[in-house]
Parts: sequence; structure tokens; C-alpha cells
Amino acid sequence: MNNKKIEERQSFFIRITGDFYDFASDFAVPIVVCGTPIFLVLFGLTFVCHWDIVCSLFSLVSGFSLLFIAYIISLILVIDRLLLYKVCKGRAPRYSLTVVWGIVLIGLGITLCFVTNNYKKQYKFDCAEWYVDEEKRLYHWNEKCENIGSTTYIAKGYEIRGRGLTFCDYCKDELDDYGSSYEPNRRP
Repeated sequence: MNNKKIEERQSFFIRITGDFYDFASDFAVPIVVCGTPIFLVLFGLTFVCHWDIVCSLFSLVSGFSLLFIAYIISLILVIDRLLLYKVCKGRAPRYSLTVVWGIVLIGLGITLCFVTNNYKKQYKFDCAEWYVDEEKRLYHWNEKCENIGSTTYIAKGYEIRGRGLTFCDYCKDELDDYGSSYEPNRRP
């Protein structure tokens, strides 16, 4: 009797991609190893810094940016390869189990893209400078707004959040015309 275990590679992603799976997963490991610390450091900085450079770099590595999508795909491939392929060398799992596992990984990746995209928008609002009119309880994006009062000062978004201010309707219409990326995602 031959007690040698035969390695049978059963994975939803292997069936879909074929030989490209090995090629892609070889590139995935360095992307995940380099990308994870970069993402974690930038994500950590968003809690303590409200600088434009951090906002720009975080926008590059989060949400639906191509870098973040490549990172998520790489992370999915690495997790699939480590957890399914390595654990199941002795006995390959049923194909239906790998389909469910693949769908769960894809769903988590899409969810992570949406969550980081929403956080990126909020962080962009927090880093932007707004013109605050305490008298009228409004904040503006344009210092030449016709509704701006005489007691206006400049404040970052995180400073005006939770103070009961509302975004100026005139500025909102002007932002819609320009299609600006500073449109507030969440009002303070």
C-alpha cells in the first residue's frame, strides 16, 4: 500500500483562473506583505493627523482606487491559498465548500472597499478647510459666498463636526455646479 498523500488542488479560484492562479498568487504575497503595513500606518495616521498629505496618500490606498483593489485581490488570493490550499493537502475539500469560501472572500473584499471609501470621504471632509459663520450657524466652502457673515473664521472639518452647523445652500449649489470632491459626506 502506498501511504503517500496525493495533493489535489481544489479551490474555486483555481477552477476559474486555471494556471494563472499560481502566477497571480506568486505576485500577491509581496503586494500583501508591502501593502498591509502601508495601509495600517496611513489608517492609524488618519486618527491623529488631519494633514493634506496624509489625506492624499490615504485616498490612494483606500476605497475604489486601483491600488486598493489590487491589494484586496491579492489579499483574497493569499488567504485562499494559505487557508484552503495549505490546510487541505491531505484531503481536498468538496468543490461546493470552496465556492462558498470564494464568495465569502469576494463579499468581504467588496465590503472593505465600500467601508474604506466612506471613511475616506469623511476623512477628506475632516481635513478640508471650511469658512465658519457662527452668527448664522453655517459653514461655507467659498470665502466669497454671498451668505457669508462678518464673523467668519477658517476651521478644519473635524473642528466643526458636532457643533450643529449646517452647510450653506448657496455653497452646496455651487459645489454641485463644479462637481467638487469636497462635498461633505456627513454633516457635522
